[in-house]
Amino acid sequence: MSGQGAAGNAAGNQNANKKRWKNDYFFRQSSGRPFKIAGFDLETDGLGGKLLFATYYMEGEPNAEFIRGENIIDRLIAIMRRYPEYIWFAHNAGYDWRYFIDYFRNEPGVRYSLRNDNSIFSIRIPALVGDKMVIMRDSMAIWPKSLRELAQTFCPEFPKGEIDFNKVAFNPYDMSHIKYALRDAEILVHGIRRYDEIIHERYGVHLQATIASTAMRAWRHMLDKDEKYYNPKHLEGYIRDAYFGGLVFLTRDDDPGHCRTYDISSSYPDKMRRCGVPYGKVWACTGPDYDHPGIYDVTVDAGENISIPILPARGAKGTVLWPSGKFRTKVTSIELKFALERGYKLIEFHSGICFEKIIFPFNKFVDRAEETRRQFKGRPEEKVAKDIQNSLYGKFGARRERRSIVTWKEAEGKEGYVPWDDEASLFVKLERAEDMTVLPQWAVWITACGRLQLLETAYDKLGVENVIYGDTDSLTTTGNLETAKSYGSWQLEKEWISFRAIAPKVYCGRLNGPHRLKGKDLADGAWFGAAKGIPEKKQSQEVFEDMFYNDIVSVEMDFLPSFLVTLRGKSGTLKHISRKSTNVKNSRNWRKDGHRISPRPFPGLEDTG
Repeated sequence: MSGQGAAGNAAGNQNANKKRWKNDYFFRQSSGRPFKIAGFDLETDGLGGKLLFATYYMEGEPNAEFIRGENIIDRLIAIMRRYPEYIWFAHNAGYDWRYFIDYFRNEPGVRYSLRNDNSIFSIRIPALVGDKMVIMRDSMAIWPKSLRELAQTFCPEFPKGEIDFNKVAFNPYDMSHIKYALRDAEILVHGIRRYDEIIHERYGVHLQATIASTAMRAWRHMLDKDEKYYNPKHLEGYIRDAYFGGLVFLTRDDDPGHCRTYDISSSYPDKMRRCGVPYGKVWACTGPDYDHPGIYDVTVDAGENISIPILPARGAKGTVLWPSGKFRTKVTSIELKFALERGYKLIEFHSGICFEKIIFPFNKFVDRAEETRRQFKGRPEEKVAKDIQNSLYGKFGARRERRSIVTWKEAEGKEGYVPWDDEASLFVKLERAEDMTVLPQWAVWITACGRLQLLETAYDKLGVENVIYGDTDSLTTTGNLETAKSYGSWQLEKEWISFRAIAPKVYCGRLNGPHRLKGKDLADGAWFGAAKGIPEKKQSQEVFEDMFYNDIVSVEMDFLPSFLVTLRGKSGTLKHISRKSTNVKNSRNWRKDGHRISPRPFPGLEDTG
């Protein structure tokens, strides 16, 4: 339900909804159970090639083991099914799981946990005894960095091997190759165990399947026993329309010369603690009410000449736009107020909801993270606290819709299942997870507050004419900002001799002075940047220099389709492709006039729905 109907129900059904309060809240919860960890890894003849070797290591056992020869997957699955008390991790498991596909398609009882339409983070398979299930997880869902970084951070006594299998073929009978593969399984087990120990020491909980669900459990565990939060489920759809991510923009694509990039220290955790979130009774409003936090459905006019957009909107297919001109959108009360004070015009107020008050349920959680990062500077505890604090807010905006994927044998005769793969061996059904902790108004408010700090700084402190590029919690400018080390303060991240913003998420330049960025030490004058469309492992100083002078760069690479694509029976074979960096000339959001970049007008009111 959307529009005036949703807002009207907020007022008309308020008394009826009081009965829901007993069920629509959540209490402080337990820490969860500790678990035993096993790690496995597959070695292949090149990317996507023939399976040559498997290693596995079970916590508590003296040594890692390996499997080679025939029927490697069948033998590995048999071991897993004998030991369902372990959680079996693989790093970037989507690669390893593709070699299990024949088993997954034909074995009844296999269950998948999808993070989104493109990613599976956990698979459960039947154990050998009773109705127990073996849990397989992708460790990238809790540590989205390399296995080498996992070892360096949590278990440096188990350093990753140095063989580059992009240059040398894996030999399952070469002892140095075997030791390399065994070490990867050991790193997984020891690294994840230390990660879990730190989370339990600092937050009193154990690792969950994803870092976001771990952060949610940590926050809930830290609540007082009598804390409870009402969830107006009947308004989730209306509220979710106002959930947008970070603002990314550029105002020019030429080189301004010397400039600086500043970023906000722990931006979203700061907003969670300092700005709070909407809560309490909800009612419909017929116009802006700036005395209460609200979410409004409005038509506004941004004007035709803005450089940095303030309010977002959605196109017909849900695409996020940052338009100029006249358009209809759903936004928070604080964003609308800011926009109207800086030149936007309110054309029509279609509907709105207001919340009773702002509350601050994250103070203890953020305090713990900040304290941990200060106390354990440069140690694993600091990295854990940073990951945990940055992963929580988005969990409140998660969608309840989940895909249930089963074999054709299990779907036969059941309603709601439709074929999902080309061979009709797998069937899918959309379901709603009604027990999820979802409060989209909290995610909406936190991200809006994050954008507003960026916009307030650009408009009121630096001046729009002095800002070249912005991305979520950072600004590149020819001006200067006061800096500090506290949460929510601006910090100087980079200084540039030269700089070009070419498109959103695409920029490059030469650094002024030595910098340490993305774990690398870069000398004075080094080329650095970001290039959306080009895999990070293919980005280099040479690529950034080329992009600076030529706008667009392309790289040749081998590409392997995702595990989900392969599971569905689509083409899962290795391809050699050319990838190009994004350019603003192809953007639906931005238009180019000489070197000036500005938002395009909205394509039409009919596209907002």
